[in-house]
Amino acid sequence: MRQKFKNRRGFSEVIVSVILTAVVLTVGAMVWSYAQSATTVIAENYVEGTLSLKQEIIERFTVERVFYESGVLRIWIFNYGSVDSQLDIYVTPSVGTIPPSLSHTIGSNNLEYVDITTTLSAGTTLSIKVHSVRGNNVYYAYTVS
Repeated sequence: MRQKFKNRRGFSEVIVSVILTAVVLTVGAMVWSYAQSATTVIAENYVEGTLSLKQEIIERFTVERVFYESGVLRIWIFNYGSVDSQLDIYVTPSVGTIPPSLSHTIGSNNLEYVDITTTLSAGTTLSIKVHSVRGNNVYYAYTVS
């Protein structure tokens, strides 16, 4: 009878080893799956950030000319970059205030103007900031004659 009990004991050790191996493999597969999905998310975020930075780098624009005549301040902007630019224009006069002119889209390799209706007196100095949604800025100073 002792011999019979001894054989059962060996059989249960084998079953425990199989179960333990299955648990270890399952936990290992879960950890591997989690690590793979986390790596994929990190890689996708890196690629999106790099492409966004590329768009910011290739965006190029400048203020070509500014003049004021008959109550209209006209600002000429040249987009010499290879992407369209969405621009906000902030004009700060030495005296008084001018509300910002927002959301102007200028196509790639285009020269366009933006008119701002305002009343300015001769000798007023204007600080003009053109800001893109990608974070690029261009500054220009103009004195009304």
